[in-house]
Amino acid sequence: CGLLTLVLLAARRVPWRAVHRFLLPAAATTGVLAAAALLAAGRHELMGAHDPADYPLDPLSLIVPGGHWRFASLTEPFWSRLAGDVNEHSVNIGLGLLALAAWKGRDRRWWIVFAVFGVLGLGERLTLLGRTLPLPLPYALLETVFPPLAVGGVPVRMAVMVALAASVLGALAVKRLGRRALPLMLLLVVELWPAPRPETRLEIPGWVEALARRDDGGAVYDALSGPKKAMYYQTIHGRPISGGALARTPRASLQVNVEQFDAYLAGDIVPFMEADYEYILTNLYTLHGAQLTWTDGELKLYRLVEEIR
Repeated sequence: CGLLTLVLLAARRVPWRAVHRFLLPAAATTGVLAAAALLAAGRHELMGAHDPADYPLDPLSLIVPGGHWRFASLTEPFWSRLAGDVNEHSVNIGLGLLALAAWKGRDRRWWIVFAVFGVLGLGERLTLLGRTLPLPLPYALLETVFPPLAVGGVPVRMAVMVALAASVLGALAVKRLGRRALPLMLLLVVELWPAPRPETRLEIPGWVEALARRDDGGAVYDALSGPKKAMYYQTIHGRPISGGALARTPRASLQVNVEQFDAYLAGDIVPFMEADYEYILTNLYTLHGAQLTWTDGELKLYRLVEEIR
């Protein structure tokens, strides 16, 4: 948002005297989260950042439907060669939209937004048809000027702003063209027709249901379910959990995780009591000094009972 504001100011889309109308509400809302993220990046070594070389924007992916298209098999020879995963590089905005924007989308300021974010989205080197070319691009310079950008490392996400600019330009074109825009609009409908989303029914393990029935609210150490399922199960039993999926984790926190996992493997419950855990899920062994509250013969849920704690 900040970069978009600067681009619009440079393009004279927003008068300087009106900047405070945006900055004050932004600083009081999303600015708080942005400031917290910047402070965290400055104070801690954050782990989990991506390599920009793995997530560049291939310019052709803006006009070639990707893996989430209804007829994705037709374009699979292209999108299967792109770096990153299908959720990141499926950024098609449609030939129909670009044709509308080029035909009657006459607004210099939004074309500047389109161009700036389009170039930045290409990453550190130009990528075409999945091949990286030895052509340096401004993204690397922006990382040097604004180091917190390295915490992200996914330049292809700049395509969101490219899509915004193209949509504004396309809307201007439709307003000017009227019914003459209909063929291109119909083409766009086909280009953006999404594939059906897969549906998966997740079975709720017995230990989750057992926790949900208990009145206490103690934290759970769960090293078996994986971060995503653990967070899903948390919506059912409603307790604090270990781990979870964090986008960026301080190195010190990762060290704590490693130490707790070592204690878990060794069957040592003392570190968990000191960290105020009340339950431990295991499939390895009997935890001496803890109370077995649920088992299905394979998984075991132990409670660190009060008299032991």
